[in-house]
Amino acid sequence: MVALTLKEKKRRKWNRVAFLLLTLSLCLLTCGVSTAFFEYVKSGNKVNTIETGQMIFTYSESNDAGSGIYIENAMPTSDEDGKNLRIANQYFDFQIYTNIISAPLEYQIVAAKQSNSTLPDDYVKIYLTRREGNYETPVEETVPNGEVILFSQLANTDYPGQTGKVIYRETVTNNKEYSKEYRLRMWVKEDVNVLDSNFSNKQFSIKINVYARSL
Repeated sequence: MVALTLKEKKRRKWNRVAFLLLTLSLCLLTCGVSTAFFEYVKSGNKVNTIETGQMIFTYSESNDAGSGIYIENAMPTSDEDGKNLRIANQYFDFQIYTNIISAPLEYQIVAAKQSNSTLPDDYVKIYLTRREGNYETPVEETVPNGEVILFSQLANTDYPGQTGKVIYRETVTNNKEYSKEYRLRMWVKEDVNVLDSNFSNKQFSIKINVYARSL
């Protein structure tokens, strides 16, 4: 049996510590690669009121979330999984409400891409549903042929002086109280190559605007 010197004992101790730190680093790296990050743009609870003609149109946001949503470092996701994102901060809820309608009215829900977006439009899927209690119904604009389309495939708004993609439009013709709740989800399309330089270290950010006009 060979006795170790104090210097050798210290060297072996530091080797074990270094090995543990390396193992931990590799674990963190592996987790980081496989974890998708998806979160709201947080800016507090807001109620946005639009006046058009003789009615008042109120767009209110739910759950203390701001009027935007973004994805950053998210991994490619299948449509099946994307449509079922249900964890907090993986979707954006909002409501449209009015109690005064004196003439036919058209409103549009418009997704406006923000200037800090660096991920290409044709890498992002966007999916909007109407909510009734625990039930959700997809709107036709985001699934026109039964398949979730890309952000780049959405129609541009024709509302004067505004830009963005229309994710829903409706004409309201009755004079009764009107209220609808919506849920928005976004994800990176499934077939994106994670090694593509257009994908790595990119983000995609939109704000949701509502425009209304009398017909």
